Amino acid sequence: MIFGGIQKTSTIDFPGVLSCVVFVRGCDMNCFYCHNREIIAGSAGEFLPETEILAFLEKRRGLLDGVVVSGGEPTLQPDLAGFLQKLRVMSYRIKLDTNGQRPELTESLWREGLLDYVAMDVKALPRDYVSVCGADGFAKVKDTIARLSALEAKFE
Repeated sequence: MIFGGIQKTSTIDFPGVLSCVVFVRGCDMNCFYCHNREIIAGSAGEFLPETEILAFLEKRRGLLDGVVVSGGEPTLQPDLAGFLQKLRVMSYRIKLDTNGQRPELTESLWREGLLDYVAMDVKALPRDYVSVCGADGFAKVKDTIARLSALEAKFE
């Protein structure tokens, strides 16, 4: 995982769960209003080693209840499932923040029991996706919503 930052405590990012937020680098969209623009580029810029993130979470076991994996776009990380499994071993509840562009992966992570909550950022109206995000991704967002709904997953 390529991490671009961490917010060590949050009471607002995971509904009802005291959590921390880890931000991964890289995104497949380029939304003009992005508030994490400095981590859009995947491997460029500063990063935090996964070992440092895991060491922090190990020390906070019993103090924090959950971890929010945000970005950038977490589903671009090839070792996302492995990282989520490590969080499960530490008994953390897990929330994924995603742009909804990988419906199959998001569904698979839910089915594997690696997620407790998903927040999907619907970036714009369907007709405005390309001008707002630099890519046409609304159909994939709809697919992700349909898959999570069919699973009766907790998501927003």
